Formats: sequence, structure tokens, C-alpha cells
Amino acid sequence: MLFAVNASAGPKFAALYSQGDMAGLERVALWSVRLILLVAVPSLIFMLIFPQWLMGLFGPQFRVGFTALMILAVGQFIGTSVGSVGSLLSMTGHERQLRWNVFIGAVLAVGLGVLLIPGYGLIGAAIATSVAIASKNLLCVYQVNLLLGFNTLAFWRKI
Repeated sequence: MLFAVNASAGPKFAALYSQGDMAGLERVALWSVRLILLVAVPSLIFMLIFPQWLMGLFGPQFRVGFTALMILAVGQFIGTSVGSVGSLLSMTGHERQLRWNVFIGAVLAVGLGVLLIPGYGLIGAAIATSVAIASKNLLCVYQVNLLLGFNTLAFWRKI
């Protein structure tokens, strides 16, 4: 869903930013968050309620990975629910900030992986991945707020 929203919203972000229409940019960004949440919330709920069944679709031996699925689902939900912040940064001339956020997320994933995987295995890998995804996107939220002047976490606001 995030990919589909980014594909359609990205060019709008660029056009509105180049026109100096910051109110329009905020409006499209917040609507994109709402659209993403419309799909992400039910998906998260489904994965948290039926993780063993869902993993069992891949074979009975995969059912043991249900906890990792739940951790990854929460991390991905946090990363997705903030909206198209990466696309916002990219389409408004802030590619360097996005690059650094991706780099920090990657370093965090590797560092946490090195620390957590030896002791916790699959669960450690899921935690490392989830923390990295969520952190990268939350850094993007911070920078969108700082550089563009609005917060995509405040998606309920009337625009």
C-alpha cells in the first residue's frame, strides 16, 4: 500500500513544493497517511490475532515463527503509519537527509543484529529489523516537521 501511495503522491509532492503550496503539500501528505492507515490497521490486527495460522500457510514448520511475524508486523506498521515521509523528503529536495536516515537505519539494523541475534536468534533479528525500520521512518517524520513545517503523525487534524 505504501508503494502505491508513494507512486501517486510523490509527483504531487514535487509539484506542490515547486509551486510553494505548503498547505497543499501538507493536505496531500496527511491524506496519504489516512489512506495508508486504512489498509495498515486491519492488516496489523489480522497479523496480531492470527499469526500462527498465517505462518502455517507456508507450511507447519513455519508456525514457530509467529512471534517474529508479530514483532515485524508492529515494526512495519510503525514505519508505514507515519506516511510517505521518505517520498516527501525525496520529492522536496531533501534527498541528503533521506540518505542519512537510510544509512542510520542500516547501521542500527546491523548493530542490533550483531547484539541480539547470537542470544535471541530469530526474535533478535525481528527486533533489530523492526527497530531499524521504525527509527528510520521516525527520523524522516522529525525532518519533515523540521524542514517542511508539518507533522505527518498528526493525521487526524482538519486540513
